[in-house]
Amino acid sequence: AIAGGALKETGTTHWLSPNTGATNTSGFTALPGGLRYQDGMFYELGRSGNWWTTTPSLTNFAKYMNIDFESGFMNKPNANNPRGYSVRCLRD
Repeated sequence: AIAGGALKETGTTHWLSPNTGATNTSGFTALPGGLRYQDGMFYELGRSGNWWTTTPSLTNFAKYMNIDFESGFMNKPNANNPRGYSVRCLRD
């Protein structure tokens, strides 16, 4: 229930209000980049952050991480691969 908040940037500069549970105690500074559907349109900017994971799921589906502005929760649902989510790059 608090994992999403620990990942989210605090405040409402990028996230819509109320940005519930945001503490950024992990230092990840998650931003609400929304998502891109197969129609090429972008949705949920300011409302949700979505990142691909490396976890495969069913055929043509993969797991992604989802954080929302109204919750401190982090979810890992399945997504149809043609959708566009953010990718977090890390230096090795």
